[in-house]
Amino acid sequence: MVADRDWDGLLEALPGTGAIRLTRNELLLLDWVLCMQSGLMISVAEDIVGDWHEFRMRVWRGILDQAHLAEPEGIMFEIDETDAIVLLVALPTTFNWGAEDCGFSLKAKLATSLDGNYTDPILEREVQENASENATEAVGDPKGEAGAATGDITG
Repeated sequence: MVADRDWDGLLEALPGTGAIRLTRNELLLLDWVLCMQSGLMISVAEDIVGDWHEFRMRVWRGILDQAHLAEPEGIMFEIDETDAIVLLVALPTTFNWGAEDCGFSLKAKLATSLDGNYTDPILEREVQENASENATEAVGDPKGEAGAATGDITG
């Protein structure tokens, strides 16, 4: 089958993915693509996307997760390499859901994840904030004697 030949080698060529942070709109786009593309993929869906129904249910659990209200940057969503490859092919490059171009942002996350370069924006921000706090503390204590005046004995 031609489709089998197209996928041979491609699946082994890319490093694995993991969890990526998806917004509610990106999850809605995933569901829309699964709806629209499922007719085209029905003959190979089981081979390409392991458990199609379970994947769709995970998408819906993410859509219904109320964490989106507290964290507009999204929730962490586990995605394996095969699903990421298929979705990178099936997703439109640009697709606006509301004001957000969630097509481009979702494809960028999938591509960087497949490349092994995905960085969670929330964790990245926390690292930068910690680095900034440490730099501020170092400037305020040029000799590294913080705690000496307060009697802080650590270590």
